[in-house]
Amino acid sequence: MRQASSKASLLLALVFVPLLWSLGQAALAGCNTAAWVALWQDGQTLPAWGMALWTGLASAALATAASAWLLSLCAQASALQALLRHQGWLLAVPHVAFAMGLVLWIAPSGWLLRLLSPWATGLQAPPPWPTTQDPWGLGLMAVLALKETPFLLWAASSHLLRPDVAQRLQRELQLAASFGYGARAAWWHIVWPQLLPRMAAPLLAVLAYSLTVVDVALVIGPTSPPTLAVLTWQWLQDASSQENAKGAAAAWALAATVALCAGLAWALLQAPLWRRRRTRGLPMEGPAAARRSAGVGRPMASRASAALTSIYLGVLAALLLGSFTGTWPFPDLHPTLWAAAGWRTVAESAGTVWTTVWV
Repeated sequence: MRQASSKASLLLALVFVPLLWSLGQAALAGCNTAAWVALWQDGQTLPAWGMALWTGLASAALATAASAWLLSLCAQASALQALLRHQGWLLAVPHVAFAMGLVLWIAPSGWLLRLLSPWATGLQAPPPWPTTQDPWGLGLMAVLALKETPFLLWAASSHLLRPDVAQRLQRELQLAASFGYGARAAWWHIVWPQLLPRMAAPLLAVLAYSLTVVDVALVIGPTSPPTLAVLTWQWLQDASSQENAKGAAAAWALAATVALCAGLAWALLQAPLWRRRRTRGLPMEGPAAARRSAGVGRPMASRASAALTSIYLGVLAALLLGSFTGTWPFPDLHPTLWAAAGWRTVAESAGTVWTTVWV
């Protein structure tokens, strides 16, 4: 036991000692008063901060709502297992790869318009539509919501499928059903209030990632203004020490934003309105309505899971086909010339590939 404990302590030290050094350097950079003044005087800061809040909070809320809705369809443990059966591999799809695949679908010259052109749209050339890197951040929100929903489902299932928890919740749901309450209404009033506080850590991870993501925002996020995370990254990459200092201050501003949003969310959960909702009685349903509610949940969950899986498969298919594309005039549905130049370029950059795998 002592040997295992010492090994664990050594591993933790290997991780946290460099991290503490980095945090110390960041703290010193955050004490630069001139950098903070320059940050707030920069005309890009507030629009970028607002865009980060809009895309980050909206995508986190969408992912939370989607995962909660899917879970509400699975009052039975068997239904939840069926929902999660094909969801595991979705977590392994990299965020950037998913974003690039979605761009290949929704771009003005992408698959979606090619499928509809010219017979439905009359288009013979790609339209000047801002479907990627749109100024409203809708593409970025779509990617983040679609990527974080499977993660939240997995996090929730790790709690709901625990034998002791599953048995207790099933007893509570059966008791509600015996009084004529619908399965979904009972789930929202019995399971969800108990589950949400236990999802604090996964929800915080989703919120922090959505507010601070850089790579996905570079692929599909807005550019005028960009999100504050992208602007921070640009400043930190600048050769000027003043811009670097401003980037460090912006990084601390992002950290404070995450902490503030998390604190507000926790305060809302502790608010009297939410507490009253957790203790309020269930809406009564008749026996027929309760049976209908119980009967439609699993088929709807299966269809929703199939739809989400289909989106991922479509995105990956677009990536695979796009990697072999040569000449592809619009609105042709498939390339007129196939090529493997992209794969040859990757092969010539084998050192970068191995560095990525190693790190």
